[in-house]
Amino acid sequence: PQNMVVHLWAYRDITDREQRRTELAADAGWRAYVPKIKPLMLVQETRILKPAGFFADWVKSQLETRP
Repeated sequence: PQNMVVHLWAYRDITDREQRRTELAADAGWRAYVPKIKPLMLVQETRILKPAGFFADWVKSQLETRP
C-alpha cells in the first residue's frame, strides 16, 4: 500500500501494553488529538508480535532502560 506508516512498540508483556494503553486513553491531550487525526486514517491494523528467541534478550535489555 502507498502511504503506509509502521510503528513497532515494545512492551514488557501484554499487561504492560494494556496498562499503557489505558493511561493513554485517559490522557486529555491524546483525547483531543485523536479526533483531529481520525479523518486522515482510512485503515488501522494492530498486530501483537512475540520476539524470536534470538531477539528476546535484546528487547528485554532495551525495556530495562525505559521508565
